[in-house]
Amino acid sequence: MDVAGHRPSGESVLVGDLVREVIADVAPDELALVDRLRQLDNGDAVRLLQRRRRGGDLLGFGLDEVVVLASPIVWVAVDEAVKRFTDTAITGGGKAVRQRLRRLLGRGEGAPIVPEFTREQIADVHTQVADAAMRAGMDADRARIIADKVGIRLALRGSGVDAARPPEP
Repeated sequence: MDVAGHRPSGESVLVGDLVREVIADVAPDELALVDRLRQLDNGDAVRLLQRRRRGGDLLGFGLDEVVVLASPIVWVAVDEAVKRFTDTAITGGGKAVRQRLRRLLGRGEGAPIVPEFTREQIADVHTQVADAAMRAGMDADRARIIADKVGIRLALRGSGVDAARPPEP
C-alpha cells in the first residue's frame, strides 16, 4: 500500500482495504470511521453497519438534511458481493469441508479477500451500491459517483494498473 492508502493491483486486497480506497476518494471525512471498522473482524464490522442501517438512525436533530454516510453502503455492498461471487465459485461440498476444517482448527471465517470480478459482476456490484445508496436517502448523482468509484476499484484489481498513479504517456 502506498502513502495514499492505495494498493497496486495484483496484491491481495481485503474488503476493508478496498472500502478505504473508495472512501478516501469519495468521502475522506469518513476515513476515521473506516479505519476503526478495519480494526474489527470483518463479520463484526458488517453486522455493526447493517444494524445501524436497519435501525433508521438519523445523524443530527432538527436538521433539514439527513447525512447519509457512504462507508456503510460501500462496505456492506462489497462484502455481500465477495460472499456471493466466491460462494458460487466454491462447490457446496468444498465449502462444507472448508467450514468444518476451520471449526476444527478454531479459526473464524478469516478476512475476506476481494477476488478479481468479471465485467458482469462489476456491473452488478455497481448497481447494488447505487441502489443501496439511494435507498438510504442519498441523491442519485452522489450514489452514482460512489458506485462508479467502487466499479473502478474492482475493475482495476485485475487490470495490472496501479489505481493510485496516473497512466504514463
